[in-house]
Amino acid sequence: MLGAAVNRETGAFAGVFYLCIAFGQQKTQSVVVRAVAFTLVPYLGAVLVRKLVLGHALPLGSSGQWYTGFSHNFAILLATLKRPSPIGWPSLLFAMLVLPWLVFVSQKTAANFKLRVALAFLAVFTITAAVGINAETRTFIPCVALLIACAVAIPESSDLTHLSSLAARRHVEA
Repeated sequence: MLGAAVNRETGAFAGVFYLCIAFGQQKTQSVVVRAVAFTLVPYLGAVLVRKLVLGHALPLGSSGQWYTGFSHNFAILLATLKRPSPIGWPSLLFAMLVLPWLVFVSQKTAANFKLRVALAFLAVFTITAAVGINAETRTFIPCVALLIACAVAIPESSDLTHLSSLAARRHVEA
């Protein structure tokens, strides 16, 4: 997750992912501290590297882009829906997300895990849709990274115990 969150726009999403996945599974204080660390470290690191590379060309508080907000994105969405295009950003966004969702849903994991991942996805998608530039579908890449990472995640320890007992039985039988 941290690999997908090493830029300033998506740095905070690592904390959101961790919070949704770990909350209720670990001690609350530990989850909060780690979520804050996962949020601040990538974000501040990206801002620091950007400041070092660009030097004094940017004011300290500059984000580098205008705040777009929900109303701007909603107006663009309405205009796009009035004149739909197969290569418009909603179609591209759908195409970008459908395969990771299908792969994730097809994996055999605990229902609780799938619910937590879905909540993390919805949280990050909503935040991105509200404050990002929706026409730049790359801003939704953290959603794709979450789904792919969770689709290829190692099964829970109970699943591993079951698999190792099956392997041991096969070894004894052979």
